Amino acid sequence: MTGLQIPRAWLAFAATALMAPAAQGDPAAQTVDIAAFEQLKALAGRWEGTMEAPATGPALIEFEVTSSGRAVLERQFGGTSHEMITVYSLAYDRLQANHFCAMGNQPAYRLADGSSPRDIRMEFVGGTGLDPATDHHANGERIEVLGPDELRVEFQFRTGHEAPTSAGMRLQRVHRQPSIQPSTRP
Repeated sequence: MTGLQIPRAWLAFAATALMAPAAQGDPAAQTVDIAAFEQLKALAGRWEGTMEAPATGPALIEFEVTSSGRAVLERQFGGTSHEMITVYSLAYDRLQANHFCAMGNQPAYRLADGSSPRDIRMEFVGGTGLDPATDHHANGERIEVLGPDELRVEFQFRTGHEAPTSAGMRLQRVHRQPSIQPSTRP
């Protein structure tokens, strides 16, 4: 055979490199997802505050970095009959979350367009234990970082095709979680 011969290893590398951007999506979106996840990790600790009108009463959220830095656990209203857990993680560099609701269902979220690391907006993408066309469910969460030790958190709710409702809270950090170092094991 005459002409230019290209080693197979080079062809395999070139094919992988050309296909990678298409398989991974928009790099700018991934950057926001990763930065938002890093911001969630920086929130580790105990946050206390008050519910915003029309709701009243105390509010409590704890953020915990777990799984060698690969997940963030958010515990809302810990130790009460209304305790809920949301677990954030990256899947293929995209921020996602599963919310284990006191209503008995488990909505799933992803980072919404227009989010930033200081304004994390999680939107509903499905879930288990609910029919979004008819059941009342948590439809999203917004975490606004107002300062290193100040947050505003808003939960959105929806029942079928009715207009969404929301409940907000303002929180101050009262305790920091010690830094978690990622595992060096594969």
